[in-house]
Amino acid sequence: MGAAVNGHNGIILNAGPLWGPESEPFDLRGALNRVRSDVEWSIVNDVTALAMHFACKPQYRGLKKISVLTLSTGIALRTIEVAELRVPIHPRRGIQGEIGHIAIDFSAGRTALELRCDCGGHSHLNA
Repeated sequence: MGAAVNGHNGIILNAGPLWGPESEPFDLRGALNRVRSDVEWSIVNDVTALAMHFACKPQYRGLKKISVLTLSTGIALRTIEVAELRVPIHPRRGIQGEIGHIAIDFSAGRTALELRCDCGGHSHLNA
C-alpha cells in the first residue's frame, strides 16, 4: 500500500495517491481486528515491506543498516536496522522517511512553480 502508515498503531495517515487529497486517517488495524480479532496484524506500507524483504536476504544480513528509496505514486525512503529487522520511527508520529512530503522551492527558469501534492499539501517533492 503506497501510503504513510503510523508504525505505532497501524493508522493510515494519508493516502492521497490512493483515495484522493481529501482522504482522512483510517484505522486499518482496527478495521481488520473487527473482522479477524484472532489474528495479530502487522501494518506496513510498500517501502517498509520492500526494506524488510532486502534485510532478510542472506547477502545483507551482515550489514548494520540498509536504506531503500522508492519512486512511484510517491517518494519514500526507508532505513532498517538489519540485525533487529527494526524500522526506527518517530517516537510520537510513528513515521519514517516520508521524504515526498518535504516542501521544496521549484522553478523553471525564473518562474516559480507551486504544485499541489496528492495529499493536498503545496510544493511537496511528490508534486
